Amino acid sequence: MVTLGKDCRYYIRRNFQSEPMTEDEVRTAYSRVSRAKKMADEIYRSLRFPIWEGTCITSLAVIPLFGSEYLIDPRRVAPGDLSKLNGTSPYSTLTQAVSRLERYPGGYEEQLSHQSERTTRATCILVSGFLEHIHPLHLVKPDEGKIRLPAKLLIDICHMYLQYFGEVYSFVGYHGPVQVYLTLENTKGTVLSVNPGSWLVDEQPFPETAFSHSMNTYVDDLRYNTLSIVQELMDYLWIAYGQERCFCFTEDGSREPRL
Repeated sequence: MVTLGKDCRYYIRRNFQSEPMTEDEVRTAYSRVSRAKKMADEIYRSLRFPIWEGTCITSLAVIPLFGSEYLIDPRRVAPGDLSKLNGTSPYSTLTQAVSRLERYPGGYEEQLSHQSERTTRATCILVSGFLEHIHPLHLVKPDEGKIRLPAKLLIDICHMYLQYFGEVYSFVGYHGPVQVYLTLENTKGTVLSVNPGSWLVDEQPFPETAFSHSMNTYVDDLRYNTLSIVQELMDYLWIAYGQERCFCFTEDGSREPRL
């Protein structure tokens, strides 16, 4: 949409120039996006990593709203090509998003270590463009008995992998809209803390077994405006925990330097 004064218009490219969209074209465009979002929700529910009982799991996934069956063509994209791409965060102790992707039926995956026959960190890239990173959160339960959910670690994970997913899409030539999903499982009884051993944000334990939020954005925003996406996800998480917003960010959207 283009806004000029009180005039708000949608435009489309025709004959190498921009022209105002008709009412029917705007309605069709909205309908198409709405159907694509509903389809993305169904894809997420069917393909996301299975829930582990008793372990707090973070699932961060991105799904393209438009694309093709082979958005990431396995004939042309080798695991090494995707491992060379990097999601980075100046705030994170993580130095690289993925390093050892391997082929598996339907795409690529990375499993870095196993504990009690469970993957402790994994990244999944399907040829359809479904991208997911799962990360178990090793919660700390100090003497006072409150199970601490490390907010700063969540921010670092989201920042690094959203940027990496943006680089994956850019590498295969997709720059369209995507749906982002953040889900936390087995959260009942947890409280927010900035770091596992730091001060508690909220004294009231979280009453629900899971938290989930999704949002619509674009590939270039994943790559260049990652922090603003992370802030929105964290704001909704902190609001669910009874806070006004995520205090790890300043009011202008930058990272709080003291945290």
